[in-house]
Amino acid sequence: MRLREYHEAGPRTAVAGQLLHLRTDFEVNLKNVPAPSSLGTDMLRLLHPTSAVGGMPKVAALEFLHRHEGYDRAYYSGFLGPVNVAAPGISRLYVNLRCLQLRPKEAILYAGTGLTADSDPLREWQETELKLQTVASVITPPA
Repeated sequence: MRLREYHEAGPRTAVAGQLLHLRTDFEVNLKNVPAPSSLGTDMLRLLHPTSAVGGMPKVAALEFLHRHEGYDRAYYSGFLGPVNVAAPGISRLYVNLRCLQLRPKEAILYAGTGLTADSDPLREWQETELKLQTVASVITPPA
């Protein structure tokens, strides 16, 4: 199935923690989709991983990462959100860019940064540390 009928709004700036993010919303009317039962997985395949996660152009960037990164991205990002909660047929899914893996007596935090030809490695590292502080503040007990 090819998804052709959808409304795209964005990108726009959204605040999350101490950081600004680009957010784009996609809306699909299930009455216009030939096989609505497969829409969720088909749409997720189109959208995930987003350019924020895997780069652009998508296929070439993901192939490059697979060849050169040597890292399992299983906890790096994902998608989550309520399905059929607001009303039947309504889902609100979000790309999660800050993840953590809980293990006995430890938590491993995952975050990344968007690299471009103009990126400054030190500033990108500082941005990643800010992202991790946001996640850490949720799981760190108060002093």
